[in-house]
Amino acid sequence: MIMLGGVLISFVAGISLLIAIYKKSGVLWLAGSFFFPIVSFVWVCMNWEEGKSPFLKSLLGSGLCIVGSVVSAAFAS
Repeated sequence: MIMLGGVLISFVAGISLLIAIYKKSGVLWLAGSFFFPIVSFVWVCMNWEEGKSPFLKSLLGSGLCIVGSVVSAAFAS
């Protein structure tokens, strides 16, 4: 259940980040973000004020996924 919440948070944050990239920088940055994930990270570094919220929410979701999988593995054995 924790892992599912993490996946949903990461998914919504990723979509929010893509929307922010498109609004601020246009379709070329958006296309680069689809094909090369490092482009999204570079964009967040260059545009911290616009990108910090979805980026940090995505990190939170990833952390929840890790915690959920560790908890699930602990109870499975």
